[in-house]
Amino acid sequence: MAIGLQFESQDVVRRISGVGGSEFVFTKHVDCLVLGCFELIDFEIEIGTMDYGFAIDGIIGINFLRQVGACIDLAKLEID
Repeated sequence: MAIGLQFESQDVVRRISGVGGSEFVFTKHVDCLVLGCFELIDFEIEIGTMDYGFAIDGIIGINFLRQVGACIDLAKLEID
């Protein structure tokens, strides 16, 4: 799903590293980020190409999950 955010000259560019290597992302403040019943206002997200060799729409980070107090049920594959 496309969210329509484009790089603009005032955006901060960062290089991030993880298990799959490193990539460049740019950061944006979004008015609101919603995941099910969880919602954060004025939240910073990182946007990158995310070409990991398989289909993926996005990654929900621990910073979001902690701020909303989410609990992940791995047996049910649900977030409460």
